[in-house]
Amino acid sequence: MYYVEKRITISAAHNLHLSYESKCETLHGHNFVVTVYCKSATLNEDGMLTDFTHIKRIVKETFDHKYINEVLTVNPSSENIARWICDHVENCYKVSVQESEKGCGLDVVEVNKLLRQFEMTRKMMRQMSQMTGRMGRRGMKLPFMYRD
Repeated sequence: MYYVEKRITISAAHNLHLSYESKCETLHGHNFVVTVYCKSATLNEDGMLTDFTHIKRIVKETFDHKYINEVLTVNPSSENIARWICDHVENCYKVSVQESEKGCGLDVVEVNKLLRQFEMTRKMMRQMSQMTGRMGRRGMKLPFMYRD
């Protein structure tokens, strides 16, 4: 499995629509730090998992120096920004959106993707365990190569 991450800084404004009173309901801005994580079992014909230029273009053109409320159709929280990016970047499995040194929102979609990945890994380990039991530990040859 191949992994890459791209860190991008954007400046944008938003105001949140909340069920409680908060200063975040008024228009304000951040210098967001967005980190996009991608993975794939294979590389493309150019020897890349995902071109960093494509990631940067998607994030910058969509959010940099924008009023995020006009970009997203949902409440423009860090989590919803992360979800949008994860849904629009090829091979993306996780996004972190940091709006200050202390705050960071992670995409809830990431949890679902990680759970699916865990289930697939658990199933594969069960199958390998069954194969090892039948073939004996010394004669076992793995049918794949794992790169991490």
